[in-house]
Amino acid sequence: MLLLPIALVSWLILVTFGSILFGIIFGLFTPVVLIFTEGYIYGGFYETFKKDFKIIKKFWNFNYHSYFDYLRHIERRECDDPFDINFIQIFVGLILAGYGSIVV
Repeated sequence: MLLLPIALVSWLILVTFGSILFGIIFGLFTPVVLIFTEGYIYGGFYETFKKDFKIIKKFWNFNYHSYFDYLRHIERRECDDPFDINFIQIFVGLILAGYGSIVV
């Protein structure tokens, strides 16, 4: 429990750094790739922003329309079949949890 604040702070820093890095790579690499495809406009920059806005719109639509229905479906558990967890999944999960607590 004493190491939990360190893990939370490092998680915040890693997520922020990863998001910034992915944004820069996606913003610079996608136009370069689109330059060499047929039908590009303005060197691929238009397609990059079009793709960005499409992803943001899909994320917004899911959160606005489907997220709470998805949570209600999980809460009601409208499934008659039992949920099966393999022994291997539990074993791998415990190994990953131990590794994550040691590394972070």
